[in-house]
Amino acid sequence: MTKTNPTGPKPPRHPSQPRQQAPQPEPTLHIGHEVQQEMAKQQHSVQWLAQKLNCNRTNVYNIYNRASVGTGLLLQLSCILQRDFFALYSAQLRNQEQAQQD
Repeated sequence: MTKTNPTGPKPPRHPSQPRQQAPQPEPTLHIGHEVQQEMAKQQHSVQWLAQKLNCNRTNVYNIYNRASVGTGLLLQLSCILQRDFFALYSAQLRNQEQAQQD
């Protein structure tokens, strides 16, 4: 049995019409830079973090260059460095919500 759309089929999108995209948050937070700054603040070496993450130094430098990381890695970094990196995203979200209300 075929399901039908009660409002009728969608008209085809004309190739010249761009697809609508959800609004993207402003990329003001670069988590790799935040990790690098925290490492410098705590005076830890790249080798130290690599050992804690069980990876090589190249991977740590790659983290420094990444604007975002997965939540699992972010949790590891937060625990190792004893800093809540998630709070940075929460603060950014609050600022964006406030800006939309203004």
